[in-house]
Amino acid sequence: DGSFSPDGSRLAYSTTNNGIWILDLSTGQTTAVPGTGNGDFNPMWSPDGKQFVFNRGMGIFDLFLVQPDGENLRQITHGGVQEWPVGWLPDGQHLLYTVPGRENEYTVYKVDVQSGESEMTSSLNTESLSPDSSHILTSEKTFGDRWLVYISDMDGANRWLLNDSNLWVMTPVWSPDGQWLIAAVADTEPASAIGALIDLRTCQVFPLPHLRGNILAWTP
Repeated sequence: DGSFSPDGSRLAYSTTNNGIWILDLSTGQTTAVPGTGNGDFNPMWSPDGKQFVFNRGMGIFDLFLVQPDGENLRQITHGGVQEWPVGWLPDGQHLLYTVPGRENEYTVYKVDVQSGESEMTSSLNTESLSPDSSHILTSEKTFGDRWLVYISDMDGANRWLLNDSNLWVMTPVWSPDGQWLIAAVADTEPASAIGALIDLRTCQVFPLPHLRGNILAWTP
């Protein structure tokens, strides 16, 4: 679970037992983030690159914020459930996160990272935000344990289907300009997935057969 800083110069990632680390991509130097440790994972940089949110916990995950140097480490959610970051809003002040409920049911909240106040925004299974936060990517489970992937406005309006039920589309990631998705795609089972570029303006798909595995991030 890695996350590129907005300027593409650093990668934040977690290790199994040693917390979160920062890799400087120009020098290759890695530095542990002070105050993080076992049970900390899934970092996601803020838009200004000054801090990142991450999950902390074992089975129950709350969200925490920290600067790369370990300063200003603080907890921003206290739900006592599994809380997963979806994406930052461009103002850097608000963050969307999702909470699973009953099977295949989810609730999305928006939290003010300064005050810690949260409000519910939707019940869609929201996986990610477009870079300008004008659109969301959601998924719904269908027959055969497969998932339909949709793109819509933030409020769920103007929704359109990205894939049919014959395709697995996994871990789709927006391009920095919001005009492409890169994803792992399979037509039989997830283990056979290859990469694919999807042009959101034309719906044209470009297979990337040499790219295998889950997609984590796209550099700026």
